[in-house]
Amino acid sequence: MRNMLQRGRIVLSWLLMGAMVLTFAGIVAPVLPQWQVLPALLAGNLLVIAVIIVLTLLLGRIYCSVLCPLGISQDFVFWLAKRRKKNRRKFTFRRERRIVRYSILMLTGLAFLAGLSGFVGLVDPYSIFGRIVHDGLGLPVAYGWNALVGVNESHGWIPVLSKTDILWPPLAAMALAGVYFVVLTVLAWRYGRAYCHTVCPVGTLLGTLSRFSLFRPVIDGSRCIHCGACEKTCRSSCIDVAHGFVDTSRCVDCFDCVAVCPKGALTFSRTLPVKLPEKTLSGEGISRREMLVATTVAAGTIAAGLARSQTVVPALMGTGKGKKKILPPGAVSADAFAQRCTACHLCVSRCPSGVLVPAVLENGALQMGQPYMDFSKGYCVYN
Repeated sequence: MRNMLQRGRIVLSWLLMGAMVLTFAGIVAPVLPQWQVLPALLAGNLLVIAVIIVLTLLLGRIYCSVLCPLGISQDFVFWLAKRRKKNRRKFTFRRERRIVRYSILMLTGLAFLAGLSGFVGLVDPYSIFGRIVHDGLGLPVAYGWNALVGVNESHGWIPVLSKTDILWPPLAAMALAGVYFVVLTVLAWRYGRAYCHTVCPVGTLLGTLSRFSLFRPVIDGSRCIHCGACEKTCRSSCIDVAHGFVDTSRCVDCFDCVAVCPKGALTFSRTLPVKLPEKTLSGEGISRREMLVATTVAAGTIAAGLARSQTVVPALMGTGKGKKKILPPGAVSADAFAQRCTACHLCVSRCPSGVLVPAVLENGALQMGQPYMDFSKGYCVYN
């Protein structure tokens, strides 16, 4: 049963991850992006938001281990790191960087209130994943595919395969995607889910809710032999074996700890929240005041995403007077587009004629990455 939880989570996450990659390749219909937190908040999709909140209150941060493509890709990097004998990474419990986490979440909430979706997209996991896939990995994959098709054509193996057009993204977009890719790969290789439990605003938002989750990892003190196997394998560094404590706000429900426990002392089960002292010896306790502040910040961020005011900085947003680049069809207006676009580049990757390109400073500093239409290499296929 313990291994089934872990294996089931891995199989499901990779199926959804594959579907997401195929979505950016234009093969699968764009359904999964609608179930990402930031697009759902910007679109006011109450059903998706409600489902994610309910799942989090029931199971904790299951979204981060099953639905979030950036989180799953970090798990893949971590899996590769574990394959190396010289890199048998053993983790230890680390104190929660609460000030860093909630400062980033608060800034994200303020950006929502100001309608600065471009800024939010810089730290949103789904948007980062989209930029890495399209702007960073899309070009080498396209060249690799054309090389394979060329070999196939020379041998006449599969006649239906054809080469794809090579479209170069702007160098600034490629550079930013490269930075994301390198930084996140290094973090995942050395520290597991460091981005997810310290930087990611979605992780902090759902982590606040998961403090109240009905099902959670629980250490049975009567069976625990304090071997530290669970703590050493926790990629979120949130298990404190010495005090029998699991920080559910950082736990991403990978179930690795449950699978490696030799005595079955660590289970994923229903339990009432344990009342901790104001400060445990590990410094991980959270007082009522801190809990109230954290919950208020999280709730305020959700509310900001659902009921944002009009942008207060039209000049920086590029929505003021002056000549601007042409926005994609369906943008409605510059204000509406600037407030809703996450710059994930899904539309750019699926544009059949390649006229959608990521902006650098064409429409304003805070719209960096949001696409516009460039007709220098093609035309818009409206149907």
